[in-house]
Amino acid sequence: MNDATLSSRFMAIILSLLSIVTVICVYINYTTTINYGSGQMQRNAANYEYQLSEWINTQKSLLDMFCSNISTNPDKLNDYNGIVGYLDRITKQFPEISASYLANPDMEHTVIMNTGWEPDEDWHVEERDWYKELMASENDWIISSPYLDEQTGFYCVTFAKRVYNETTGEFLGNFGIDFYAEVRPMTDVLFGKRNAFPDTYEILAYLDRAGIEYAIGSTTDNDSLMHCLEQNHLSFRYIFTSEDMRVYKPSPAFYTTILERTGWLTSECLFVGDSLTDDVEGPQSVGMKAALIDRKRKYKSFTSVRPDHLIHSLTELSEIIQSGI
Repeated sequence: MNDATLSSRFMAIILSLLSIVTVICVYINYTTTINYGSGQMQRNAANYEYQLSEWINTQKSLLDMFCSNISTNPDKLNDYNGIVGYLDRITKQFPEISASYLANPDMEHTVIMNTGWEPDEDWHVEERDWYKELMASENDWIISSPYLDEQTGFYCVTFAKRVYNETTGEFLGNFGIDFYAEVRPMTDVLFGKRNAFPDTYEILAYLDRAGIEYAIGSTTDNDSLMHCLEQNHLSFRYIFTSEDMRVYKPSPAFYTTILERTGWLTSECLFVGDSLTDDVEGPQSVGMKAALIDRKRKYKSFTSVRPDHLIHSLTELSEIIQSGI
C-alpha cells in the first residue's frame, strides 16, 4: 500500500467525520432554535393570556358597578333623562367604553343608552345576537362573540349582564357595555389596511380646486377613524365622530350638530354616503339633500326613502355640484 492510497483513505475518513460533525451541528442548531422558539412562543402566549385576563377582569368590574347601581336604585329607570345622564357621566370617565345601555323589550324605552340614542320601530333588541346569547346562557353575564357593528363598520365585543331589582327580584333588563376594536395594533391585526377608493382622492382634489368646504362625519370613535385616515394619507379640516358628538346616525342631532359647528346652511349642503338609513333618511330628516353612493349597483328601486341623487362613483359629485346640487 503506497502513501497515495493512505492519503486518499485518510482524506476520505476526515471528510466523513466532517460531514457527520456538520450534520450534528445542524441538528443541534435546529433543535436549539426550535426549543427556543417554542419556549418564546409559550412565554408570549402566557403573557398575552395574562393581559387578556386582566383586561376582562377590569371590564367585568365596570359592568358589575353599573348593574349594582341600577339593581339597588331601580327607581332611576322612571326618569329617562336622568338615567341617560347618569350613564353618560359614568361612561365618559372610562374612555375604553364605547357605549353603555340597558335593554328590555318590555319597557317603554326598549334601549336606554348613554348617548340618548333610541331605536326605530323596526329595530328589536331581542333579536340582537348578544341579547339572545345572554338570555340563553346559564350564567348571569357573558362576553359576546365578536360581531360587526352595523353603524360603525368595526368589530365589537359586548359585556352584558342580567339586572334584577335587588329588593323584589323583578327583571329590569340586560345591561351591556360595548368595546370596539379601536386600538391601533388590534385594528391592524383584525382589519389590515382599509384602503380608500381611488375616487376619494379625485373628488377631494376637485373640491379643493373649487374652494368648496367638506367634512367627514362617522359613527365611530376618534382613534379608529384617525387610524384609517392616517393609513390612507387623508386629512380633513372638519372631522366629526359619534364619540366626539355623543350621538349616532341616524339621529337628527348627528347632522344638526355638524351644521352648527361648521356654520353651514342646510340648503347648501349635500350629505354623501352608502347607507340608505344613515346617509339618506337621516340627513333628509333635517332638510339636507343626500346622495347615495351605490358602488355595487344593488339598488334597483326605492320605496319610502329615496335619495336626491344616486351615484356609483364619488367623481360623479362634480357634475351634481356644477348643476347646483
